[in-house]
Amino acid sequence: MPRRLALLALNRWEKGRHHSDDVATAVLAEADPAPAPADRRLFTELFFGVIRRRATLDAVFDAYSTVRRARAERSLLAALRVALYQLIFLDRVPPAAAVNECVRLLARGKEGRGAARARFAPGLLRAVARDIRRDVAPGGGEAAPAARDRLAVGDRVVAFGRPVFPDPAKDETAWLAAAWSYPAWLVARWRERMGAQAARVLLAAGNVAPPVTARVNTFRIDAPTLKKRLEAEGAGVEPAGRPDALRVVPPGDVAALRSFREGLFTVQDETPMNMVALLDVQPDDQVLDLCAAPGGKTIGICLAMGAGGRGTVTALDASPGGVARVRENLARLGLDRVETCRMDFLKASPDRRFDRVFLDAPCTNSGVIARRADLRWRLQPGDFAASAARQRALLGRAFDCLRPGGVLVYSTCSVDREENEEVARAVLAERPGARLIDTRLVMPQGGRHDGGFAALFSGSRS
Repeated sequence: MPRRLALLALNRWEKGRHHSDDVATAVLAEADPAPAPADRRLFTELFFGVIRRRATLDAVFDAYSTVRRARAERSLLAALRVALYQLIFLDRVPPAAAVNECVRLLARGKEGRGAARARFAPGLLRAVARDIRRDVAPGGGEAAPAARDRLAVGDRVVAFGRPVFPDPAKDETAWLAAAWSYPAWLVARWRERMGAQAARVLLAAGNVAPPVTARVNTFRIDAPTLKKRLEAEGAGVEPAGRPDALRVVPPGDVAALRSFREGLFTVQDETPMNMVALLDVQPDDQVLDLCAAPGGKTIGICLAMGAGGRGTVTALDASPGGVARVRENLARLGLDRVETCRMDFLKASPDRRFDRVFLDAPCTNSGVIARRADLRWRLQPGDFAASAARQRALLGRAFDCLRPGGVLVYSTCSVDREENEEVARAVLAERPGARLIDTRLVMPQGGRHDGGFAALFSGSRS
């Protein structure tokens, strides 16, 4: 079932009308019977893994196929990508199972095409399975060797029996795009703007499953007690980088846990937690949270005030669905000092000023690319400039909501300078009374935390 569902989801996603998360949710909801937890996990690994590693899988197809990829049917390519993903990236799946299930799925095609496709697939897949050698050299990830026949897979190196990727000595950008599975223009952009090493760190992090971090609802429970509760519910728990956070491993469906439903924690990455901490919220502050959905940062602001604080938070979002999600998360955690409101902040503003303002601006999400499997394929070269223009407008209006001498944090989940430092300095130049206190750029660390940026400002005193 999981392979069939993955193929169904991939064919649906390839039509280009829906994001991968929405496709996965719909396919799982429609499945009858509902897949068992182990099947859900394999479906998730296959569907999102194939999307994330599509360029790599296509490079392998091109190296082993006698048929040009442009002439192959979409459904044939999807099935072969699912099988190749298992052969290359899932060493616990027997090669025969990956090959045979691919053939079985292809044979179900109509009008005689299924049989023809089923005859084509085994030769290609068996040749790949025969050639693959694992752990041929120590190390992997960003330290993997640059070679035409080798591929980093986590902390291992997989070798093929023939050249698969472009020659890194002649065109390292093309090699990275194929071996690490990104659009070549995006690889070139990051190498130019960040430098080769920082770009490699970012590319590597985007191919590692993101962590699930539980932020403790300190109004109801402390971290050691929550750890015991999670373990009693069957969840694995590791320390996180903050005393009020725990890492859940393997991630699983944390929303199904009783402790989650009881509002003992919310799910939020450590990086945005640390960005909220820059506000240095005091117990009696009046705080404005802009672009607040889904509410994780709003929750962090409330918790920072402390149970005895008399301050309030005003949480705004332009989307009615976004406002509903903020309210739902606040209600689950029992936080009631928040006024939520739907407002397009570029068209309207609150009628009062605040001690502290937090703006988590919409961005290209380049710092959380591991969480959005299809983001790398949806991004376009012009998106960064368009995003930065909107961010400058939002940040300018955010300053207008700040009381004299107040504190403002501008945050994104991007690691691209055009959306971060350049926006902060452009708006600061228009605000002669304001001061830039600090900036923080956090590069994603695969499996541990996301990337992001924050700029801390103090407002004019007049």
